[in-house]
Amino acid sequence: MKAGSEKKLELATATVSPFLRVEKSANAEPEPAPASLSSDTGLSIETEKYYAVDYVNQFYIGRVLSRSDREGYWQMKFLHQYTRNGKVRFRWPRAADYDDVHQSAVICGPVELEGVDDFKVTELDNIKTLFNQIRKSN
Repeated sequence: MKAGSEKKLELATATVSPFLRVEKSANAEPEPAPASLSSDTGLSIETEKYYAVDYVNQFYIGRVLSRSDREGYWQMKFLHQYTRNGKVRFRWPRAADYDDVHQSAVICGPVELEGVDDFKVTELDNIKTLFNQIRKSN
């Protein structure tokens, strides 16, 4: 991301509104969410952008290719997560990983990637926090 540029990571559903404040401890004041997280509940999904998608036990980062033939679904291609030198990275799998995803499974985005073949997700910690909060609420 270029210095001085702003990125907006939108939240997908009203159920995530409790995550806009994260408490460090029971006695500490709640800390506001990072500026990149929005309280907007209407997620705008765009083609050729990356989004975090909830797959029950974990999330995946996927690029939106097009609208699906089914109402409310999007055709997406997913990156796979791995760890290199203790750092979480993402890459395209050898066999392409495609799926039609309902818009309600898209938990946030667009997501900013850094790199060419070995991607770093700049908002990874925020996405993990959001995903864990969603898991706890279900």
